[in-house]
Amino acid sequence: MKKLLPLLALLLAALTLLFSGCVTNEQIQHYNAGVAAYEAGEFEAAKAEFLRTGGYGNSRSYLSAIAEYERIYVEALGFFNERDYDEARRIFDSVSEYENASEYVAYIDGLAALYEEGVAAFEAEDHVTALDCFVRAQGYSDSLDYVTRIERLEDNYQIAMGFYREGNYLESLEAFLRIGVSYKDSEEKMASIYELFSRRSVAPRTLLELFAKSCAAEGEERSIVSAEIGDASFVARTSDGMMIIGNTGEDGLITTVSFWVGKELQKELGEEGLDTLWAHCIHSLTVSETPFEEVTEKLPLYLNGSEHYGEHTISLHRDASGAYVLTADHTPGV
Repeated sequence: MKKLLPLLALLLAALTLLFSGCVTNEQIQHYNAGVAAYEAGEFEAAKAEFLRTGGYGNSRSYLSAIAEYERIYVEALGFFNERDYDEARRIFDSVSEYENASEYVAYIDGLAALYEEGVAAFEAEDHVTALDCFVRAQGYSDSLDYVTRIERLEDNYQIAMGFYREGNYLESLEAFLRIGVSYKDSEEKMASIYELFSRRSVAPRTLLELFAKSCAAEGEERSIVSAEIGDASFVARTSDGMMIIGNTGEDGLITTVSFWVGKELQKELGEEGLDTLWAHCIHSLTVSETPFEEVTEKLPLYLNGSEHYGEHTISLHRDASGAYVLTADHTPGV
């Protein structure tokens, strides 16, 4: 059994027996009872008995040892209440035979096990189990941070589902994407939205946003510098001089759109740069999870009309001025 009291101090204290005066049987009985309680780890009872000995034997040394146990125990409680569980466990373990210190050690070990279970569940995207574990972990390690992250996932999920139920699918998709992981049925909902968008066109403002994002994702410094969007048509210009002109239907979605590239920009981009630009134009026609690389790979098939992009028919030609014009017509059911 661990003892905080140095053996030398106990032996020296025992010498006080040589100088003690008259000793009663009652003092001896309390002393013996105190020693027995101390050895059994019943420190409160031992303390009470040693206080009744009148200083007999090395009672004061035992009382000092018990006081040291109490001090260390209270120190551990302070760390425990501050949720510094690792430090609390270390200190409780050093006085595990004192009072219920061993119970605190076991309790903290239980919190650690819950935390590890929560981390494993979170990484497996079982967020219901993870949240339950982290809440029960009582702030062990960074469990509260995990709770906040999961609650944020739930907030974004509810926002996304609100837009989804309203039929506001673009905002719903953006909210689902903010979640960043598979949460509840978010993957299923996003797949249904992507499937819906793969068969429909987009509004002019969405097309311009998607075009700018597609270019930015590839590290290209190209942006929309001006745009005029009317009830049935729109026109926009990019920072490198490409013109985007299109028409919209009664639902506000694009029915046809043309991307105009003049001779000067053609020369600046070169053949490879032009192909990349056409891929960005096509990539922006739908809210789709189609990777840009896939659009690039299939570009020849889109440009020669042998394959549609979603429900869009693509064509490429030169006009009388020598400008290249890529046109996309939304043709439902193709």
